Amino acid sequence: MLLATAYRKRSTPIPSDTGMALSLSPDLRRDRVSFSGLLRQPLRFREAISALHDVVVSDLRYLPRDETAYEEFKKQMADCESRLRRAAVATSITQPLAEANLPPDMQRQYHKLREAYRTARVRYSNELQKSDPKVWRSLVPPGNVPDSAIGAGGR
Repeated sequence: MLLATAYRKRSTPIPSDTGMALSLSPDLRRDRVSFSGLLRQPLRFREAISALHDVVVSDLRYLPRDETAYEEFKKQMADCESRLRRAAVATSITQPLAEANLPPDMQRQYHKLREAYRTARVRYSNELQKSDPKVWRSLVPPGNVPDSAIGAGGR
C-alpha cells in the first residue's frame, strides 16, 4: 500500500493568552470526503453528526451567568418575608391585648404610675447625690444622670 501525503507545515502547539492551542495542518493531497448510500438508522446518524457539528463550532470561552432573574427572585422573597414578619408582629401585639380584659382607663393609670415612679427615682437620686456622692457615682451609670442632678451641681 502506497500512501502519499503532503503537508504545508508541521502540526505544532502554539502558546496563546488563555493557554496552549494546537495548530493542525491538513493533508493537501487528500481527496474530498463524501458519503453516498443508505443508512440503517438515519436518526442516530443525524444526532451523531449534529453532536459533531456542535463540537466543531463550539466556543468554550467562559460566559458568566445572567443572575438578574435570581436577584429579582431574592427581592420578591425578601418582600414576602417582610410582609409575613409585619403581619406576625401586628398579630402578636393586638391579639393578647384583645384577649385580655383590661380596664378602659388602663393607659391613663399606667402613665400616672410611671410618672410617679420617675419622680421618686429622680428625688432619690438627688438625695443620694447630696448625702453620699461616692455611692451615687457607683449606682448611676455614666450617661444616665437625671437632668435635675446635672443642674444641681452633679458630676
